[in-house]
Amino acid sequence: MVPTARRLGSTGATAIAVVLAVLAALAAPRPGRADPAACRLRPAKAVSPGRVVLGQTVSVTLRLAGACDGQRRARSDIMLVVDQSGSMAGDKLAAAQAAAHAFVDGIDFAFDQVGVVGFASEATLLAGLTTDRARLAAAIGALVPDGGTNIAAGVDEARHVYKNPGHRPDATRVIVVMTDGANNAGPAVAISAARYAKAEGARVFAIGFGADADMLTLTRMASNGGDAFAAPSAADLSRIYAAIADRVSGDVAFTRLVVTDTLAADMRYADASGRPWPDRSGLTMVWDLSFVGPAGADIRFAVEPQTTGRLPISDRAVARGVGPDGSAVAVDFPAAFVDVVAPPAPTATPGPACVCGVVRRRVPPAVIAHAVANPERYLGWQAPLDPGKPPGPNNPPRACLALQNGAIDYHPQFNTPIWRVGCP
Repeated sequence: MVPTARRLGSTGATAIAVVLAVLAALAAPRPGRADPAACRLRPAKAVSPGRVVLGQTVSVTLRLAGACDGQRRARSDIMLVVDQSGSMAGDKLAAAQAAAHAFVDGIDFAFDQVGVVGFASEATLLAGLTTDRARLAAAIGALVPDGGTNIAAGVDEARHVYKNPGHRPDATRVIVVMTDGANNAGPAVAISAARYAKAEGARVFAIGFGADADMLTLTRMASNGGDAFAAPSAADLSRIYAAIADRVSGDVAFTRLVVTDTLAADMRYADASGRPWPDRSGLTMVWDLSFVGPAGADIRFAVEPQTTGRLPISDRAVARGVGPDGSAVAVDFPAAFVDVVAPPAPTATPGPACVCGVVRRRVPPAVIAHAVANPERYLGWQAPLDPGKPPGPNNPPRACLALQNGAIDYHPQFNTPIWRVGCP
């Protein structure tokens, strides 16, 4: 019997509830701000392919473009929170300092301020929010490796800066955390510190530098999955810092864009397919995006239909945006449909037509021959598509040899052949 794969759980209902609680506020104009009608969003929703066999997945793209009349460049107060623990000694710290210097060089100080916090066992404020490039260069140069890794202390120190007079109330709070390891006091403490920062209005970007960075914790610290980055090398680190600088200091059409898509009951989200990653609870997915440029935003994910017919992808999908001047707008995405047909009835005994192409490409011939000769020893053989329903024309048996994960090569323990209804 092939072992079933374990999946990481998605962000729970608590995160969804927090995001949904602010959606109404996003759609309402702020006192003294521009009329919300001054903002426009142009939504589009596409599916590919438009016709599938039951058991196959469908790619969905949500596309948004638009802008606000009379918009101005958003202002940001940015805190760089940099790991200076002992593990950063040598080339790692030099790479982090070079990337931070380049980040500062890419900031437009006509609109933005930057501060620097270094953290090891404790956190140190090296520079408060300022537009003084020389002061920031000196602060970055003052990073010295020593001690443990207290990411939470670094985030908390950045939070305190926003309570000082140097923070401008109309500026967006941005915290950029970089570490090469894991929080010594455990992930929960770091995640909690980031949660407080986000509740206070900060956008949190998180960067894991090197192979030992705890990307699972950093992803949960970030404002959304698209704000967490893995930097395996120094070149990757510089590229990521530059990309964040472009987002927070470039032209901005919307300072915040929240997209909510509730799938139809006959659709199932394909795990780990979201780009950027959504927060999920049941059939509802939420993407909370920041600093969306004039080019707009594309969101992609995949679903697997659970029955046949012409099916809607979602019950409802809506986007709510806030422009740099506080103007707000909300729009619904157009409905999108997919035609789902039943797979051809498979034969009881597998033959060449019931060995999927991905298996022939990625599985050794001897393994294929063994599976065909001993089908009952591989997961899923002759089980109905939906085990909870009686077999029938709309619930055929599994009799085509596929791979657990067709995107990667066969592995005798972690990616073995299984029986499916039809081939992907």
